[in-house]
Amino acid sequence: MILRRITFIVGAIFLVLGVAGFIPTFMVIPVYDPVMPAGPTLLFGMFAFNALHNIVNLALGAWGLLAARTVSDSRLYCRSIAVLCLVLAVMGLMPITSTFFGLFPLYDSIIGLNLLTAIFTGYFGFVWHEGQTFNKTSSAHP
Repeated sequence: MILRRITFIVGAIFLVLGVAGFIPTFMVIPVYDPVMPAGPTLLFGMFAFNALHNIVNLALGAWGLLAARTVSDSRLYCRSIAVLCLVLAVMGLMPITSTFFGLFPLYDSIIGLNLLTAIFTGYFGFVWHEGQTFNKTSSAHP
């Protein structure tokens, strides 16, 4: 049940980011960027996004909401998002791929966002087992 909720929440966050990227109120137009002359805008003044990036976020969000229906789909979603975001974070570190070959920005604060998303969803996709609980007491004592 927790894995399904986490998947739903992650999917909802992706949807919110995708929708917010199309609302001018949430966007800040940065100074000219020679790397991407068509230029991304800064979502919440912090994250470089463009229309394609927003569409990808909408698709990942919709997939998350659909995957939240079953535990196995939720686990697959979390694993897939973890791998995808880790690859995107590494690509953002390399100058030649930091714009996903000119399609959308992966640099600056997007690297950290992708890395945090990869760690969070990776934990729930690869480590977490349904039925596991968060105990405050240590299991080392009988």
